[in-house]
Amino acid sequence: ARAGPSPHCKGSECFDEALVEQLKKEIAAKPAQASAQIVVLHQLGSHGPAYHKRVPAAFKRFTPECASNALQECERQQVVNAYDNTIAYTDHFLAESIAWLQKRPGPSALVYVADHGESLGENGIYLHGLPFMLAPDAQKQVGAILWFGNRYPVDRTLLRQRSVAEHSHDDYFHTVLGLMQVSTPEYDAGKDWVVGAVKAQ
Repeated sequence: ARAGPSPHCKGSECFDEALVEQLKKEIAAKPAQASAQIVVLHQLGSHGPAYHKRVPAAFKRFTPECASNALQECERQQVVNAYDNTIAYTDHFLAESIAWLQKRPGPSALVYVADHGESLGENGIYLHGLPFMLAPDAQKQVGAILWFGNRYPVDRTLLRQRSVAEHSHDDYFHTVLGLMQVSTPEYDAGKDWVVGAVKAQ
């Protein structure tokens, strides 16, 4: 989240809101384009072990929190509190992103997918990165959000009838292709979360 000079930065450390701020500046500086754009934001989010550094003081709702990188030296509830603060701040980050998209002309969508989960001390395990077969579900099962602006040509009723519980990160590529209505031999409709729900433009 190193997006340059910003009130959301202290030295070389930035909070995720700096990404949205920089996005607004870069889009505003570009000439209006008729073609669609994909923007990828990779936030620091809940990456540990420095959970306490990911959240501005105003968003620290859960206290006391672990303020150390040595998570095993903190009480487990303090680790959970620090992590929960990152989740609450991510919620704010997504709300800010959606609020900005709602003001944009034309259709817009937001896809949010966590790249991994985190272990917070369960059975003495912290962070992530264990081999898949050994990793607990907390590291493997992650949240995903799909949001569509009012002008986005999508069948919302069809989407509400579906469950994304069985999808995986492997589906993300195909879902983005489906959202952008890109035709390519690499596209697999069986892995597209929104297949059949996006209306032709």
